[in-house]
Amino acid sequence: MKKHYNIPIFITHSGCKNNCVFCNQKIITGQPESSGEQDIRETIEKFIKIISSRIDGNSVGTEIAFFGGSFTGLERTQMLRFLKIANEYINENNIIKPEYSIKLIDKQLIITLSEEFEGCKTTINLYNLLGENLLELNVNSSNVSIDLSEFMVGLYFIKLDFGNSKIYFEKLIIN
Repeated sequence: MKKHYNIPIFITHSGCKNNCVFCNQKIITGQPESSGEQDIRETIEKFIKIISSRIDGNSVGTEIAFFGGSFTGLERTQMLRFLKIANEYINENNIIKPEYSIKLIDKQLIITLSEEFEGCKTTINLYNLLGENLLELNVNSSNVSIDLSEFMVGLYFIKLDFGNSKIYFEKLIIN
């Protein structure tokens, strides 16, 4: 069985403007503060050592994943600093490049796909909590902007189907 590895970077409650009672990231992650740039480097390097000792030909790759906050809600400069650090490790350590990013700015949903998906048919669906499909778009571009100003405040799910057996779901909070 092929193994997939995630390198977890905790950005404890960063980028989130809400303070939900069920989502106290400082307790859940055990980290009272968000990872700084040096913490990110140390975490990546620690996990690269652990993972490289376990790879046996059955690895499908490693991803750097940001948890415990809203990565796309971070200030743009901070997000870019974190991505730049992650990018330093991508080519030399067999770490998979991100396939997409999702950001909500002023009720505009911005989805950016990796260059490898440029020209490929990608289907984007938006579902409510009842599982009703509210929106379906077939796109061939790596940059998509969707106006969500007509959607009510609430929790939604985005489905990205790359048509190559890779399907991802992301939660989306419109407030």
